[in-house]
Formats: sequence, structure tokens, C-alpha cells
Amino acid sequence: MVDVIIDTSSILFALANGHDVFDAVKRRFPHGRQIVSQGVIRELKGLSMNAGKHGIWAKTALVAISVKDIKVADSNMSVDKWIFDTAAGSDCVVVTNDTELVDKLDGVGVRAFKVARNGALR
Repeated sequence: MVDVIIDTSSILFALANGHDVFDAVKRRFPHGRQIVSQGVIRELKGLSMNAGKHGIWAKTALVAISVKDIKVADSNMSVDKWIFDTAAGSDCVVVTNDTELVDKLDGVGVRAFKVARNGALR
């Protein structure tokens, strides 16, 4: 079983394009364990206070995390630092739409995927 770390950017990008990143990860890695950090939860809770589409997307993501089998890892680090530190030197994969983070992860040999507009992981 592979651990799949999911970043806030990919969650929101998928929702903005009418897709669910957790479903996309399940299709690509049917036996994978999906993980978000407590930092992702904090970011989504902060965004959920906003009116408009970003707030709606954040609320939708929080509900999805609570009803789907998504592990929330305890962490007080920034999201990007936690993702990098956790993924580096492990066999996990990362799903993020943060190009800078993808480049850093690639530099240490971590497989990273982005969510495409059609909801697929690439």
C-alpha cells in the first residue's frame, strides 16, 4: 500500500474544476492510503470562513475529509514543510498543484502529481 499525501492546492483546484481529488487518487491508487496534514485542515478551516466560492470549496473539502477514509496526520509545521519532510526518503507519492513544491520534491526523487482540469492526476 502506498501513502498518498494530498496538498490543499490540489484539493481546491479539483473542486474549482468540478472534481474530487480524493476520488481521483482512489482511481489512480486504489489501495493507497490518503493522507492530509493537520495544516491542511487548518488552511481549509481558515478559508471556510470566507464568503463566496473559496469558502464553499473549503467547506466541501472538510466534509469530504471527514466522511471519506482520509487520514489526518498530526503536525504543527507549515503544510509544505511537512509534505517535503514526510515525503523525502519515503516511498509515498504527493498530489499538489504547487509547482514550486513539485520541483523540490522532484529534486529528491519523490513522485508528485498534479490535478488536471479534467480531474485526472498527471
